[in-house]
Amino acid sequence: MSDQNTKNIQVAVGKNVKVKLVGALGKKYRKFATIAWSKNNEHWYPEYKKRQRYTGFVIRNFRPGDVGVYTGEIYIEKSATENYKCTVSVNVLPSRIAVKENLKTTTV
Repeated sequence: MSDQNTKNIQVAVGKNVKVKLVGALGKKYRKFATIAWSKNNEHWYPEYKKRQRYTGFVIRNFRPGDVGVYTGEIYIEKSATENYKCTVSVNVLPSRIAVKENLKTTTV
């Protein structure tokens, strides 16, 4: 499941990767929004400390089992007549070379 709208990221095993959404929801819309993540078309829940984050997610200590296509579906229902939907996809792949930095940030 890779198309022209899917961003590819390569990550070295044992490193962290941060996926950051550009144009993430401002405070004005967060109370009207929900975001649902899936990994390879199955529901997936990023590890949040206290509350849902609308800016993306972090995969810590990347392992081969973390490889896959992560899709975020963002729904904003401000009123009965004002609704929005956005979908983003990130294809996380293992890197063939060592990455020097510990946190690689990818913006989608």
